[in-house]
Amino acid sequence: MKTTAFILLLFVFLHPVHVSLTGIDFNEKDKAFNLFVKVYSDDMQRDMTIEQRTEGDVTVSDQRDFQLWLSKRISLSVNDIPLQIRLINIESDGIEHRFSMKAEYAGDINTVSVSNSINVRLYDDQSNMIMFRCMDVEEGFKLTPEDTVRVFNLK
Repeated sequence: MKTTAFILLLFVFLHPVHVSLTGIDFNEKDKAFNLFVKVYSDDMQRDMTIEQRTEGDVTVSDQRDFQLWLSKRISLSVNDIPLQIRLINIESDGIEHRFSMKAEYAGDINTVSVSNSINVRLYDDQSNMIMFRCMDVEEGFKLTPEDTVRVFNLK
């Protein structure tokens, strides 16, 4: 019994965390959504190669590779109109990657739809944590492989 309990505790403590963090903040002055994404580099590499049939390190030659990957995993729509999200900056320390992005929108905002499917095809326990702020709404929430979209009604 003690051995089983020890093995169970060991598994719980050694199990890797499958999480990403995304911040979305609407800047009324600039008429733009500013986004940031933090993701573990090794998970990101596996997620970037999921459409490929090969394993191993991803060779990322330039910003376009990241832009393509992010555009397949993160989307933002206002009033059912998909926004173009453009990658502004990339930072990495070898453990995690941090991305800064921007999506411009100058009209009235009634609804905002946020989608994040980073790593959801890799891990059943993936959690994509979102911090969202637009006008008077400020909310944090978790998206999972079963629930990848959140819609905000702002009016």
